[in-house]
Amino acid sequence: MKMGLPAKFLFASLLGTVPVRSEAAQEMALTFGLKGGAGYSKTSQKTGSGASVGGDKAKLGYLGGIGTDISFGTLGLVTDFFYAQRSYSHANNGGETVRQVVVPALVRADLVPIQVSFGAFVAAGVGKVKQTRLGVTVDRDYSGAALEKNDLGLAAGLGFKSPLGKNMVFTVEARALYGLTNTLSQPGSASRKTRTLDVLAGFLL
Repeated sequence: MKMGLPAKFLFASLLGTVPVRSEAAQEMALTFGLKGGAGYSKTSQKTGSGASVGGDKAKLGYLGGIGTDISFGTLGLVTDFFYAQRSYSHANNGGETVRQVVVPALVRADLVPIQVSFGAFVAAGVGKVKQTRLGVTVDRDYSGAALEKNDLGLAAGLGFKSPLGKNMVFTVEARALYGLTNTLSQPGSASRKTRTLDVLAGFLL
């Protein structure tokens, strides 16, 4: 069967699109695995007039859980699901230790050999708060500790990934979390917001 020039052109065009579509499909990849590490947390406190309250110190905590990464070429979407313990020390010698489920979601860009990411996080408190006042530590629920149970804020990360064997990737990242929620449930005119630096390492498949 003979084909005219328009038919030949259409047939060649259709054939030409096949490799392009296959290549685009191959660029999308899902990896998941385990991540964990340490987190340094503190709070930023301000009075009703907007003046900063100094004296808060960063305290060490930990976190771990499941990490996912959906890649689209040099871009990607990173979503993690962590269980975390955060501790805070305040200027009045008091402080709290809380346990949270933390879910950061970030857009990642590969700038070889590093990766940068920006996004947001949400954290939900679980269990009770260990609250210290005047050297005495007591377990309280969030309402009794006058604290909000949930936190929401911005996230930014800097890290790199390295292949280990055929199907495994090793990842290391430093990630800053900038809380936007006033965590005081009875704030009056004061505010207290979380600031955290997480250092993470993990393996993705």
